[in-house]
This record gives sequence, C-alpha cells and structure tokens, in this order.
Amino acid sequence: MEYVLVITAQNALFILSGAVSLWALKTYWQYRRMLASVAYTPGPKTFFPGTTPLARLLPDMPPVNRTSDWSWKLKYNAFKPYGMDVLASFTFWPSARLGFHIGDANIVKEIMTHHSSFPKPVIAYEPLNYFGRNVLSTEGDEWRRHRKVVQTSFNERNNKLVWRTTQELVLELMENVWDAEEAIEGVVKVQDGAELTRTLALMVISATGYGMRFPWKDNGVPPPGHSMTFKKCIHYILKGFIHRLALPDWILDCYQLGRDTKTAYKEFGIYIRDMIDTRLTSPGEHDDLFSNLLRAREAEKESGVTLSDEELAGNIFILLMAGHETTANTLALTLNYLAMYPEVQEKWHQQVIEYTKPGHLPDYADIPKLTYGMAIIQEVLRLVPVAPTIPKQSAFKTHFTTRTTEGGIKNIPVPEGSNLLINVVGLHYNPKYWEDPMEFRPERFLKEHTYNKNAWLAFSAGPRSCIGRRFAEVEMLACLALIIQRYKIEPTMLPNETMEACRARFMSVERVTFVVQAKSVGLTLRRRY
Repeated sequence: MEYVLVITAQNALFILSGAVSLWALKTYWQYRRMLASVAYTPGPKTFFPGTTPLARLLPDMPPVNRTSDWSWKLKYNAFKPYGMDVLASFTFWPSARLGFHIGDANIVKEIMTHHSSFPKPVIAYEPLNYFGRNVLSTEGDEWRRHRKVVQTSFNERNNKLVWRTTQELVLELMENVWDAEEAIEGVVKVQDGAELTRTLALMVISATGYGMRFPWKDNGVPPPGHSMTFKKCIHYILKGFIHRLALPDWILDCYQLGRDTKTAYKEFGIYIRDMIDTRLTSPGEHDDLFSNLLRAREAEKESGVTLSDEELAGNIFILLMAGHETTANTLALTLNYLAMYPEVQEKWHQQVIEYTKPGHLPDYADIPKLTYGMAIIQEVLRLVPVAPTIPKQSAFKTHFTTRTTEGGIKNIPVPEGSNLLINVVGLHYNPKYWEDPMEFRPERFLKEHTYNKNAWLAFSAGPRSCIGRRFAEVEMLACLALIIQRYKIEPTMLPNETMEACRARFMSVERVTFVVQAKSVGLTLRRRY
C-alpha cells in the first residue's frame, strides 16, 4: 500500500506558524536568561545583528537593523535614555545574542590596555582576508608576528617622505591646475572637496606606500598586462569595498559597480605580484612602505617571524584601505570646518606664517611647533571619528563598574564570549569628558588644556592602536599647512542658502557603513598673495 503525503496551503501555514512560535518561545527564553545574567542592565534591542557586511548595506532601521549609522546619528543620545554609559544590547536573529555598548572612558581604558582579555572578534574581520591574513584581521601570536614586521615599515625616513611627497603633490595641484583657474581674481572654485582629498590621499599612499606616482590629470591608459590603471583600480576597490565583502560574485556580475569592483580586486592582485617581483629582483634604496615591508620581512626570516607572500599582499591591501580612508575623509572634513570657522582658520594661518620663512614651504622639522594645526585635526576627529565603533570580545567572565547619571554605582556582569562595541562617537560626545561636546573647539587639545586621553579614540588605543597614525598626521599637516599658507578657505553657498543651512550641509556626512565619509560640498579658495 502506498501512502501519499499531501500538504495543503493550510497545512503549510500551520507548520510554518508552529515553527515560528517555537523559535519565538526559544528566543524569548534565551533573552530572559541573558537579561538576568547581566543584572537586568538596560539597552537597545534589535532583530538583526548590524555588524555583518550585508547588514551594513541595508539602511539603519531600528529596531529591525541597527548599524554604525545609528551610533553616528544618536551620538551620546544613544546612552542618555538609559542613564548610564554601558548598555546591554540584544539581537534575536537567528538566535538571541548578548552584547554591550560602551561609552565609559574608564572601561574603555581597561579594554584597550588588557587586549588579551578583550580581543577583537576575528570572525568579523574574516572578509578583510581577501588577499591574505593581515595585521588588522588577526589576534594573539599571529597578530604579534604581523605587527612586528609591519610596524618596522613605519619609520622617520618614511614620515619625511610622506611630508615631502604631500607637499610636492599639493604644489603640483596649485601650479598645474589651480593657477590656471585663478588667473582671474585669484579665486579657485573646488566643486567637490571630498573628491579632491580622496584623490590627494590616493596619490600620497600610492607614492609613499608603493612607489607609484601618477599626475593629477593622467591619460587613463593601463600599463601592459593590465585592464585598469592602478589609480582606477584603487578607486573601485574603495568604492565597492562593502559590495565585495557582502555579495557573492554572481550578484556582483549583475550591475556595473559590481563588475568594476571584481575587476579591480583581480587587477590589484596582479599589481601586488608585479611589485613584489620587481622589488625582489631590483631592490634599490626606497623609503616607501612597500619597500620597508619587504626589507623587514627579509630581516625577520632567520628568526622565523616573517610573512608569506600572501600575508604580505594582505597587509599591503589593508594599509591601503586604512591609510586612504582615514586621511581622505578627515582632510575633507577639516577643510569644511575651516571654511565654516574663519576665526579658527586665521589663527592657524598665523601660526603657519610665524614658523615659515617668507617664500619657503613649511618644514618637516617645524611639525612640533604647528600645535594649533594638530589640535584642529584632533578636534575634527573628535567630532567626526572615521571609525564610529570598535568591536571587541570578552575572553573571560568579568564585570564592568560604571556610574549612573544619578550618581549611583552599577556593577554589570559580563559573561565569557560577550560582544563588546566601544561606541567611539558616544564617547567623543560624552559631556562627562568634554565641555560643550557639540562645539568645534580645537583649543581642547592644546597643552594648556587637559582632556581625558581615554575619551579620545580616533586612532584606537593601547597595543592595537593604529600603526599608521603618524603617517596620517604628517600627511594631513603637510597638506593643510600649505593650503592655509596660500589660500583663504570659504564655503561655496547654494543659491538662497542661509548660513545656518550651509553650516548644517558642511557638517553632515554620508550614510555610515564601516567608516564615516565626508559629503561632497564646494569650496571657494582665495589667494592670499
């Protein structure tokens, strides 16, 4: 006898309803257990975890999807409703998960100082291993091996190269592009400040990172053996980065940016192999990061603490990503703030001309004297940190102690394996550490003022702080000092736009995925002499 199973639409709906009900009951039970395990610490609840690459492509829609864009929009207001600077967060798909949002500087110090107890969740960084494992995506002994080799690449000779190269490229822009535009009335109209700084940062990292120079206006013809120029290749890697991480190849093939991104990643791999082969056969004396990295790798071979070709490629890729994004966006935002705050701009100009001989360029040796310029950069990075959140994990069962807004003490149990999200934006706007946190005030970072060092995480902190911090600071100072020496920066206002509306437009950013990106706005530059 044969039995035929017939599932009607009604039966299917009944089965589905049962499955959903069982999942909901199980998830709610998990949630209640987790809530009790953290002493009923309050915090946001979200259906999907917002830390995956796919979630970052989706819009921020609390309580359905909560991404880094949520942290940026709310700033310290993410903590205010709960009355404390540590929040327990819960996500429910595919099962209940516990995490913590942290905006307490003392707890941040504890996490950053004891990084073996609070490692980064390496699984979240797995997509960054496209070309090879690297200093950003690894932990423990593997990370120490990467760090030992990579850190050697950043030295004083390279910093001087960064200063000199940045000045050369900015001068080339001024003399070959802007001089022609300002022939009448000494005025330059920059249509898109963010695009300008993206191009400059790309040219600087290409020259000082890989020894590859290209002009502001190139012919766009790729070299033999390539289908893309190096410049275009990097452009699409950066533009399509989140698409490459989140989507499979067959989806990328369905639209132009996806196809260009796939090609760019393939081309970048070829460029890296070509660069490795060229430098190994003709080493020469170069101070760029790539040459330094190769020398450091060779020097460590005897000790066994070295990098494979794949790991070398992975680190080259990650240094490009980190070096370009931080600098390009911070430079663009700094120009915007200088345009909107002429009194700050004038003070910076006075310091530049005070320490620069007439007719000369600002000198690398004068960096320690350019304190106000550095304070401006630090304040911009406080207001607009490029990385709005820093993910960590608790390797052991522990607890955090924080103070409530009412002055009470709250002890929060932290289970082993808990996800920790340091809310950098919330920390940077926390009124406990910053007076008038919404105000642009570079003086906070001058010597005569004191600030809580643990409440400023623009370059992270502790053993895993940004290796390329000095590289980025030197590049930004060189660019800003030269521009401010020769030009007065003003906002290009839209027709019938009020100053208040203009300020809001200049201070805004694009939707946040992994990093905060400056919006495209116009700048007017007036020649000072």
